[in-house]
Amino acid sequence: MTKGSRSRNGCSNCRRRKRRCDEGKPVCSTCARTGAECVYPAAQSASTALKFVIAASHPHYTVPIVGKSRFLHMTLREIETCEQKFRDDDSDPAHHQPDKLCGKRQTSPNDHLPQALSLFKLSPISASSTAVEIPLIQYYAEVISTSRVYIQTSRNPFSFSVVPRVISSHGPLRCMVLALSAAEWSQRFETNASYYRSLSMNYKIRALRELQQRFDIAEQSEENLLTCLLMTTLEIAEGSQPAWLKHLQGAFALLETFYASIDPGVSKFVITYFRFRYIMMKTTEPKVLAGLHNGDSSDLCHDRIIGFLTETDATSPFFRASDNAVDELIGCSTEIVHIINEITALSVAMSRETTTDSRIRLHAEGQLFERRIKAMSGQTLDHVNDYLLKSAEAFRIAAQIYLRLVCYNMSIADPSILQLHKNLCGCLQTVIVQGSPRRSFPMWPLFIAGCTSAYDTQRKTIIDLFEVVNSQWPISNIAAVWTAVKTVWHSRDLELCTPATSSCKQQDWQDVIHRFGWKLALS
Repeated sequence: MTKGSRSRNGCSNCRRRKRRCDEGKPVCSTCARTGAECVYPAAQSASTALKFVIAASHPHYTVPIVGKSRFLHMTLREIETCEQKFRDDDSDPAHHQPDKLCGKRQTSPNDHLPQALSLFKLSPISASSTAVEIPLIQYYAEVISTSRVYIQTSRNPFSFSVVPRVISSHGPLRCMVLALSAAEWSQRFETNASYYRSLSMNYKIRALRELQQRFDIAEQSEENLLTCLLMTTLEIAEGSQPAWLKHLQGAFALLETFYASIDPGVSKFVITYFRFRYIMMKTTEPKVLAGLHNGDSSDLCHDRIIGFLTETDATSPFFRASDNAVDELIGCSTEIVHIINEITALSVAMSRETTTDSRIRLHAEGQLFERRIKAMSGQTLDHVNDYLLKSAEAFRIAAQIYLRLVCYNMSIADPSILQLHKNLCGCLQTVIVQGSPRRSFPMWPLFIAGCTSAYDTQRKTIIDLFEVVNSQWPISNIAAVWTAVKTVWHSRDLELCTPATSSCKQQDWQDVIHRFGWKLALS
């Protein structure tokens, strides 16, 4: 890497790292070498959005929309999903047959790439926001959607399920895409942070209003379902407050009512997303809350939700076919998510039982979970990817630590946990690396590693890891999770807790998190 003072006109990545940029376009040599996102910031003004440029990457194509300098970068598959016909300069009617545009043709995808797609007209939601909408949608399509998964593939539902619907309509889903991008720009452009923050809030309110008006319309159920999901991502990113569970309940109501008419791929995407985050949140709740309803109707609703999500796994071929595979959407297999959920339920059952025979039986169930977790080291992948494999291994090790803490009441200073903690941190350090492309990472394992840090050397490792991920994401729930972990540490320090004392046993982080009202999705 070239040393020296940072470039005034260099890309954002080089300027942030205070390195000289060679200002290569569309990607500088440093970003090309590290695989980092290469973005050249425009002049800071209220019209920054019009000047915002994102480097296109293969296999994305520039799609003209309407007017001068308005475009999107999309994959050919996304283009085909939006419209059943290509429009190009060739007058051959064979080029316009739907069968040839749905994957049945034998020619190269580049053969009939359209020169212009005037059918894709993004009609403005309001005249005052026309100028900013196209770049905001472009930013979601190229940056946000690709960073919501562990590895980018053509199956990325944040792109393939959302972008075509956003282009073909101007309903609540499009408002949420605009809200997400504006929220992130409020973190990236300090000069106009308040402008984009206000813009994000306006789009979010508009999306909520339109969602309420269309909620009972069966034809809008898929878009409404995806809108609930994107609303959840924004709520989680803005602090993991309980509001995101309201959107989960809305999605659950849509699935219950319109499940038969919703595309199975969309249902799987939404169910996988919510089930994973809900189960991870449950690992942060005290046992008394996990096991009792206390007359709270929302708890009952949540139990119905988790039951529905679990039953869907058992009946849908989409889930049965992929239980043992590592999912690029969540960074682990659905099987390990099931096991973590079962461990949480087992810990609640063990806290209730008082008889010796019952506790022996439940202890044997815990040993069965242990064997199942150990057997998962040979998880399968549709294609080899070391990043995804390392992430899955981090979840596997974290599940072993979680089992020992919540079911066996071990101290975080127990030799077996110390060794697992060392292995987990080593695994996380190969996944969370400074300068790597922005993408999803194993947050739950990082959280478990943070809460089970018994010594200052362990805490130092966790601090370094959080600093890396925090620099990679301009907006996410990283700050909320990091605050929760530090609060757990401070609570132990104030109580003069040492690794050898009973205060550091079990899941003491659950009481701390509950007292502060966090609903950590840990994603």
